[in-house]
Amino acid sequence: MEELQKILLVITVLVLILSTILVGLPIRNNIEIINCILAIVAIIYIIIKLKNKTPIITNTLDVFVIVLMFSCVIPLIFNTYNSLEETVLNIFMYISMTSIYFIAKELISSNKKEKNIRVIIVTLIICGIILFIFGIDNLTTNIFEKFLSTLRIPQFKNGEQRLISSLGYANSLGIIMAMNYLLSINLYVKEKNRYLKIFGGSTSYVFLSGLLLTQSKGSMLTLRNNIYDIFVIK
Repeated sequence: MEELQKILLVITVLVLILSTILVGLPIRNNIEIINCILAIVAIIYIIIKLKNKTPIITNTLDVFVIVLMFSCVIPLIFNTYNSLEETVLNIFMYISMTSIYFIAKELISSNKKEKNIRVIIVTLIICGIILFIFGIDNLTTNIFEKFLSTLRIPQFKNGEQRLISSLGYANSLGIIMAMNYLLSINLYVKEKNRYLKIFGGSTSYVFLSGLLLTQSKGSMLTLRNNIYDIFVIK
């Protein structure tokens, strides 16, 4: 089972990085590519579990998630769907969400829970930095735009002086910058490793700068409320 958890952790890291690069770009079927990958992961996960004769469903929440996944097939069974293509894509989406749930459950239930969570947090921060770099380039040199144009890959044009990165929407990027700011602060406060602590502290300034450059008032307000709640809870 330890090998399975290692495989799932590597897949999680790769999917997060792939999502950072693909999601938001005006490329056809970018989301579907990720959903298909996660659907394949779900199938592999089930096969390994059955081979090792270990239960997949262990609590009530597992049952609820499985039932929710199968509920998306109801329109297809009773022929009540409006679009066959959208219905199939929704099925893939539900399968991918179910896959994410069971991957997270497997990693958290591991005896290396803290290490797995640390790896995922660091990966999320790195993904946020990638988006920040794309956004800064989009506002300044446009090096990536020129490179992607040579590959004939379309991308969003930044028509305003706000950070949008590859997402195309400043408010969407603002949410990611705010989330990663909290993750960086969490890493700085709780991490004992000196280098990870420095990494968390330094990247928190990057994400705060990114949030300000998005000029997303909603994200700023949400971040302020979250910080206030943290201090109240403490």
